[in-house]
Amino acid sequence: MAFVQPRKATGEPWVGKQRYLQAWGSFIHALVDRYKGTVKHWEIENEPNADYTPEEYAELLQIACDHARRADPQAKIIAFSGGGFQPDFYERVLKRIDPTQIDACSVHLYVGNSAPEFAAFAQLPKRLGKPAWNTETGTTCPTFFTTLPEYEELRRADHWQKLQSKIRIQTIGTAHNYLLSLSVGGMEKYFHYFGRFVNSGPSQPTSRFGSGKEITEFDGGLRANGVALCIASHVLDGAAYHGPLALDERLQVHLFRKDGGTVGFLWGRSEQPLLLGQAGSVSFRDIMGNPIAGASLKVTDSPIYLRSDDPPDLCAATLALSTLAPAR
Repeated sequence: MAFVQPRKATGEPWVGKQRYLQAWGSFIHALVDRYKGTVKHWEIENEPNADYTPEEYAELLQIACDHARRADPQAKIIAFSGGGFQPDFYERVLKRIDPTQIDACSVHLYVGNSAPEFAAFAQLPKRLGKPAWNTETGTTCPTFFTTLPEYEELRRADHWQKLQSKIRIQTIGTAHNYLLSLSVGGMEKYFHYFGRFVNSGPSQPTSRFGSGKEITEFDGGLRANGVALCIASHVLDGAAYHGPLALDERLQVHLFRKDGGTVGFLWGRSEQPLLLGQAGSVSFRDIMGNPIAGASLKVTDSPIYLRSDDPPDLCAATLALSTLAPAR
């Protein structure tokens, strides 16, 4: 729409604001009316905390709620879509709008966001009694394929070592992000940005301003982080979050209820590997779903999945008996 939008950083007035809001309402009504019966959920704006004040976004959100539901009374409104969780922005918006008008709260928490950041966001939708969605996240995982622009890099003696290191880091980061979203983040929906493979071939190196986030190769095969996402989602499919397990301050351990038993995950720190004694009734698999055998398992920053036929409380008691020591 050809109207001047606010320039939040300058503090200047929003030129043409009323014309913009009127056009915004008409646009929302026409859009929802066009796709009702096909599209059910509507997320309002993209990272508005980068472009609007909380009060301005609250106006846009209210207008969107009104016009969307006039066009389709069954429309579901997803609010906030924040670029990172900024509590003050979210709270100021909520002072201007009735929370009962929104159906879910969304945020964009990427690879690199910490467990405390996920946990902080989770408190808001929990307080409101709303589902939580992570509607944009991703990372650039290197391709398995060789591309011509990397020819000079191929001549470096450490090329393959560096490539494998990058693949490992991004794959682990992707798994961490997904697992934190569904555990401490309390997320019901998770959207990876993005899964296409049209621009990821050797002749078209994956890039979007130098930072493509495809999880597929040009031939439709999965990249390493795509495989890790599939394994993680398979483990947690149909599971309900039980809670964290304070096994050791150096570990992230989270348990879920599933099929009368327990599934979960754990990881430690790459710079301080640990040896965890395997508990008799708990089985373990690595980030790619391979069984881990032996009396103990080496715990690094790479996620390890666990499964037990026992319910979470009993599984937690079993894990608490495991020995833990620095890996040599």
